[in-house]
Amino acid sequence: MATHRRVGETAGDHTARMEAVAWSPDGTTLATASRDDTVRLWDAAPANGSARPLRGHRGGVTPVVFSPDGRALTTGGNDCTVRLWDVPAGPASRTLCRK
Repeated sequence: MATHRRVGETAGDHTARMEAVAWSPDGTTLATASRDDTVRLWDAAPANGSARPLRGHRGGVTPVVFSPDGRALTTGGNDCTVRLWDVPAGPASRTLCRK
């Protein structure tokens, strides 16, 4: 992943601009949210630099926030949903929708 990108630019595997970033509490994972409808979890180890996509939103993703223990990630999308992700497992464990 490029290390000197600003929010609002594309980076890594994102195909649209990034809207938000958040570090896990232990500093080992960086979450990036993008207008390409994905959140990506980046391994912060310099030799790795890999990203794991979290898919499910049907619109750009703007806020991204880790839980205090780093095991959960909350994201909000332009599709009017809030998703709670299980970071170790990947899939969204809960989805809240605005009707």
